[in-house]
Amino acid sequence: MARDKEATKQKLIDAVGVIILRDGFTSVGVNAVSKEAGVDKVLIYRYFNDLDGLLKAYITQKDYYSNIAKITSEFEKIETLDDAISLSKKIFVGQLKNILANKELQEILLWELNTKNEVTSAIAKEREAQGVAILNGIGQITGKTKVDIPAAATLILGGIYYLVLRSRQVDVFNGIDLNSQTGWDRIEKSLENLIELTLKDF
Repeated sequence: MARDKEATKQKLIDAVGVIILRDGFTSVGVNAVSKEAGVDKVLIYRYFNDLDGLLKAYITQKDYYSNIAKITSEFEKIETLDDAISLSKKIFVGQLKNILANKELQEILLWELNTKNEVTSAIAKEREAQGVAILNGIGQITGKTKVDIPAAATLILGGIYYLVLRSRQVDVFNGIDLNSQTGWDRIEKSLENLIELTLKDF
């Protein structure tokens, strides 16, 4: 029974993604989701309380920071600055790759940029808490630094979000081909260099 419940919940979550990719966020509704999933709409209320609860479950499942616990647990194993730099690269490069490969996550980010409601506010709050925890972990390891790490991370993440979303509209940005793996490899390498320079600036 529990297995059937979880399978049905996942069907509903997956149906949200299908609708978003095909028709956009504005087309997501209780009737549309239940039809896409092939289940009674009453189950949306039973398992998620309402449509907002379902959307929150969907976004949480897709969101990078909401699923980063395995990486952040590695902070406990870090002993040196080089370890901290290595983990920081893993986190931020992972974010870049995840958004680039995940069209649903891109749609979520675009929706959040254009919409403010209880769902987007709750997700933003959770993401903020997770991001602060990560930056605090990095700060504790690196000690006192001349660099404002949260501000630097904000610029890095803002750049990642912008470039990935911008690549949906333009092929080239500052001479870098955003339609080629070579172009993204260059960006990834520069991202790693930037992280290293930032954390080593004592």
